[in-house]
Order: sequence, then C-alpha cells, then structure tokens
Amino acid sequence: MLDLREQTAIIIDHLLDPDFWSCLLEADCDSPDPISEEEKILKVAQCLRAFGDQYNDMIQEQMKEFKPRLTELKNNQASEGFSRMVTELSNSRVLCTHAEQLGPEMNVLRTTVILGMYISKEVPELLPRIKDAMVNYINTNLLTWIRQSGGWENLL
Repeated sequence: MLDLREQTAIIIDHLLDPDFWSCLLEADCDSPDPISEEEKILKVAQCLRAFGDQYNDMIQEQMKEFKPRLTELKNNQASEGFSRMVTELSNSRVLCTHAEQLGPEMNVLRTTVILGMYISKEVPELLPRIKDAMVNYINTNLLTWIRQSGGWENLL
C-alpha cells in the first residue's frame, strides 16, 4: 500500500497530465467506491480536476496578475514561488467568499489545484517543476489534515 506522500505524487501527476485527461471520460466523483488503490487514486485526481475546473473562470483576473511572475518559477526556487502564489490566491477576495463553505484546508487544496492547472496550461515547459512544487506544498502543508480526514479517498 502506498503512503500518502506517494499517493499525492501520483494524484498530482495524473491531475496535470493532459494526455491522461484527453482519453478519460468525464469524472464521476459520486460513483461507488473503486476497487483497487490505483482506481482510488485516479478517482481523487478526477475529483480534484473537476474541483479546479469549477473555480477556474472565477479567478481568471487574479491569474492574469500572476502571469508576469511565472518566469520566477523557472529557477531553482519554484517551490517557494509556488507557495507564495498559493498563499496570495488563497487570501484573494474572490476565493475568500467561498472559503467559508469549504474550510481553510480545503480552500488551500483548491487553490493549489487551480494554480497548478493554470500554470501547467500557460507555461507547459514548467510542468515538471510545478508537479514537484505542488507535491511538496501539499505534503508540507496539508498532509496532516489529509491523514486526519482518513486519507485522500475520504477527503472528497
């Protein structure tokens, strides 16, 4: 059985893989529990993708402000730059209005997903760095909450 850190890496890998999504039918987050661990991980990635897509239009103006700063993610401090952007976006007025419904940790997870998806579309050459930055951010800032929630499969 994979530990949560390993599951996180696989989930983010699937989440940001355009080839994976181009051949997958629309996510069904409410389907019965999958059988295998791999199916559970894929279900989490599908639900996170749907989650990110749901809020994508809402934060387009904020994302335009980040666009000039995306070049700073090309250097060796991609994780730090990504972390700063997640914090800024999580605290934005647009997302704070929805944060009360989700709770602080889910809001940060949502923001991480939205930002990662946006950057991977806008600057595809940053994909490996963004995947690493997202996994690092989630494992550093949200892993305890994910564990206390019963793991990824019980979170969504």
